[in-house]
Amino acid sequence: MFSTLERLPGKGDKPGGDRVLAHFRIYIALAVLGVIGCIGSPVVEAADATYSFDLPEQPLADAPRAIGHEAAVNIIFAPEVVDGVRSPAIHGNLTVDQAVRQALAGKNLQIRQATPSSMVIERPSQDNSPPIAQEETQNQQELAEVVVTAQKRAERLQDVPVSVSAVSGTTLEATRATSLADYAAFVPGLQVTSYTGQPSQVNLTLRGISTGSSAANQTVAIYVDEVPVGSSSIYAFGGSSGIDLLPYDVERIEVLEGPQGTLYGASSLGGLLKYVTREPNLQETQFRVGGDVSDLYNATRAGYGVRASANVPLIPGELAFSASVSQAYTPGYIDNVATNERSFNSGRQDAGRLAVLWSPTSQLSIELSAMLNRSPFNGAGYVSVDQTTGQPTAGRYANTDPEPDSNNVTTQLYTARLRYDMGWGSVTSVSGYSRMSTFSQADASSIYFPIFGDYADFASRADIKKFTQEIRLASSGQRTLQWLVGAFFTNEDAHQSSVGSALTPGINQPDRAFDPLLSIVEPSRFREVAGFANATWKVLDQWDISAGIRDSHNVQSVHESAFGSVFGATSSEQLVTDFPQVSQSKVTYSVSSSYHFSPDQMLYARVATGYRPGGANQLAPGVPPTFGADTTTNYEIGFKSEWLDRKLLLDLTQYYIDWQDTQITAATPLNLFYISNAGAAISRGTELTTAVRPVRGLSIGVNAAYTNARLTKDAPGLGGMRGDQLPGTPKFSGSLIASYEHLLVRDFTGQFNAVWRLVGGRNTLFPGSADVGTPNFRLSSYNTLDLSAGVNRGGWSTRLFVRNATNKYAYTTSISGEPALNAILMPRTLGLSLDVTF
Repeated sequence: MFSTLERLPGKGDKPGGDRVLAHFRIYIALAVLGVIGCIGSPVVEAADATYSFDLPEQPLADAPRAIGHEAAVNIIFAPEVVDGVRSPAIHGNLTVDQAVRQALAGKNLQIRQATPSSMVIERPSQDNSPPIAQEETQNQQELAEVVVTAQKRAERLQDVPVSVSAVSGTTLEATRATSLADYAAFVPGLQVTSYTGQPSQVNLTLRGISTGSSAANQTVAIYVDEVPVGSSSIYAFGGSSGIDLLPYDVERIEVLEGPQGTLYGASSLGGLLKYVTREPNLQETQFRVGGDVSDLYNATRAGYGVRASANVPLIPGELAFSASVSQAYTPGYIDNVATNERSFNSGRQDAGRLAVLWSPTSQLSIELSAMLNRSPFNGAGYVSVDQTTGQPTAGRYANTDPEPDSNNVTTQLYTARLRYDMGWGSVTSVSGYSRMSTFSQADASSIYFPIFGDYADFASRADIKKFTQEIRLASSGQRTLQWLVGAFFTNEDAHQSSVGSALTPGINQPDRAFDPLLSIVEPSRFREVAGFANATWKVLDQWDISAGIRDSHNVQSVHESAFGSVFGATSSEQLVTDFPQVSQSKVTYSVSSSYHFSPDQMLYARVATGYRPGGANQLAPGVPPTFGADTTTNYEIGFKSEWLDRKLLLDLTQYYIDWQDTQITAATPLNLFYISNAGAAISRGTELTTAVRPVRGLSIGVNAAYTNARLTKDAPGLGGMRGDQLPGTPKFSGSLIASYEHLLVRDFTGQFNAVWRLVGGRNTLFPGSADVGTPNFRLSSYNTLDLSAGVNRGGWSTRLFVRNATNKYAYTTSISGEPALNAILMPRTLGLSLDVTF
């Protein structure tokens, strides 16, 4: 029914960019016409409308849900704000504001109107005598309720008919999780492959959708709020560059399992990871500072972290700004025996964010934000390993590379979000501009030594400038028919370059005759336009049906300039190679249905598709000039439930993914690498999420995943045969997460956290990859344990933490060679942190 259009421009065609703009103008015109018509329609202000309420006395956590359902508004609150508190009975014809105020009567809580269709329940900013006593909090045994925006509207996590995991920034801070590799413990089925054992140089995998090659682009899209970051094409390290945000300004992380092509578009054929940042608070002035010190096994220096944030309402209720800065320094723990340098792989994570929120009326809000994130590291976190025996060649924490490696990923993101609420519907515009710069310096002596120097300096750079624009119109509230329509546009300019040096052996100075060995520059451009729509029909109070569709069109261009002794060309007479221009279209869709047996038990079924854009190859004999998009079709059935008065959560998902036209890396007899759509694979598995509060103050959660992902067609270019397990994903993985909070003495609360994670054995590549020159390395299973314990009093919090408490030694990935370069788990880290809020 749906097909992919992939061809080169023909005679009479308009330039690709004009076709993209033509598509975008059509989508924008439709959206704008809808908005104009809607703005002109008479609406009833939600604040003035009255509703007939007949609600019994119940926990305060339940009352907002009941009020919101009746009045078609979202009422959002942090679980700890309403823990242990009950709402009185509410009867009569009341406005939403009046009903909520009755529920909060006698409690030291306030309501804040975020938009006409959403309200926030919170504590007053100066809360010196909390009405919700800590003793009452100790009596509360309900699991925390989580609100997510996975489907581009605020919804209760347990009501979303999609497999979604959400981890709060508070949880990440409490467990001292500071990178994507740490976050994986909280998400069943998420695997993070760090090619250097450090933040940012990573590849994400969900449900086994990976071929183990970083030449192709990511299969998991990464968003910051509502803006995609990273490259959409293969020409700028898109397959190995992620963004690691420190959790200090992160509200939560949402991970959507399975393809999300309808609402999130390109490169989400495996799933989506979204950072949700904290927006400025229009009512509360708050400052926060913190720091920590740590000791890392085999390090020669101490680690540290510093952070600060501020939220200031300039015009209370109308204009506010927030700012945050943080830095985390990780000392090195790998010794370089070739240079006799101890602990050389140190580095930092730096982050800063500024946001301004202006809400001149209850209908309109405008938020502007700027973010900087970077991860400069002096050396890679891998050790030298014998490819055959799997044993370190010079020690468990030793590297034999004579050249100091370095890596740095810097991301800038500027976002403007406008939202206008008309009561029955809202229009949202999100503009984003990002710039991601990647630099890596590596030793290529395994290729060039000893002909050119004692080591071989090989440097790679990539610079991605990306503009995105999305505009959408959505219905508001809990209506019989909820809908959303929108248009999306992206323009991406990328520049990738590689330089290999030729040095004189002994003195390691540039060789006049041969330096540089090679210098390659590949500028590229990617433009995409898409229109999308989604609707949910409430057939019955218990039964919903949803459907969505997205039509995407992209145009790509790339060319290559090269010189150096390898090519026999000089910088003044470079070899220029034009790649074929590519124009592609893709339609993705989703269909789902959910049935609520009760407010706390839901069964759903979903079929959804996703895609990853294709591209062009360098023209050569036997090489296809272009490769198309690869696609996934996900068939999923899930059960989400809460039991025992919401003391027990049990979510179970079964899925089957059909991966077609899989992008596979291959090589010509002259070792020229290219990509083709020669592969096919399936992934089937089960995901389990449970959480329970057996006694007061104690919560225990289990995440588990079984993933059987394998080829259904030979992939000779990667050494893969039909039936081979896809690389990078273990069949079994899981985690056990426990948290205990208890009142110690008056005003002092103690908290303990433990995270145990199991990662099963897996391959780095396909078993037959040695036949094509890149041997597979079998990674053994491992488990880790992270612990933390702290004391809180008012705005003060101090915490003792230990990561990898058992000092487990394990390989997390491998770069083939002799010796191989294997990234290892970060050794045991013991630290102390202090945070103050005022």
